[in-house]
Amino acid sequence: MSAGVFILDDTFKSDFQIRYVGRSDTNVNNQLHVYVGAYCRFKYEYYSSSKAAFEEQCNLYHDFEPANNITHPACSTGSEWKCPRCALSR
Repeated sequence: MSAGVFILDDTFKSDFQIRYVGRSDTNVNNQLHVYVGAYCRFKYEYYSSSKAAFEEQCNLYHDFEPANNITHPACSTGSEWKCPRCALSR
């Protein structure tokens, strides 16, 4: 089990279309299973800490502005992390 970030694509186009950026602070594999059936493809990467995963999720969110992310990524409950790009803390 490890923290990680994932991107999801709900199309079958040849180019991967980032439609959603997500993360798990503890088990990226389990979190990916939540989206089975809703998305066609995924990519993921593990991170050494939940803070590192949060920061990468924020960077991907700002880089790609995924259509299915309704709000900015939230930091972990009880943390005071800030987005490395816009300094937002939720």
